[in-house]
Amino acid sequence: MLSLLDVPGFLGTKATMLSDLSLTLCVISLILFIVAGLQAKNRQFRKHCPTQTIALVLVILAVVLFMSPVYTYQYESTNSGLSPFLPNGLVALHAGLGGLTLLYGVYVTLVGYRVFKSKNKKLLMQIASVLFIILNISGIVIYLNLYL
Repeated sequence: MLSLLDVPGFLGTKATMLSDLSLTLCVISLILFIVAGLQAKNRQFRKHCPTQTIALVLVILAVVLFMSPVYTYQYESTNSGLSPFLPNGLVALHAGLGGLTLLYGVYVTLVGYRVFKSKNKKLLMQIASVLFIILNISGIVIYLNLYL
């Protein structure tokens, strides 16, 4: 997998294959989060739960398989740094908030499937959806700043 860090991406930017795969999965998950929100609004809960779960799984895959190796390789290496216009803290903040949001998203998903109980499932899910949408959009912005 780490050899893909040297393979050029397929989106026509300066990104590697891993970064392009990560971005692709995140855009798909962003679309799925929006679709799941519309399904919930229209009370189509039998469709909403699987759609939301697929979106969460795609984000987890993107983080574990693609983002983590890129982050470790590029940003924690003593020999490399970020572009001058993108502060190191922004990527670290995105990664930290993303990790917490993933854990929260797993919890909310388990509440949705009634593994855990909550008095206000709707509020939990709305918060999770907003966090995931914000993180997806900020990830796209980081990608564009780094690789365009």
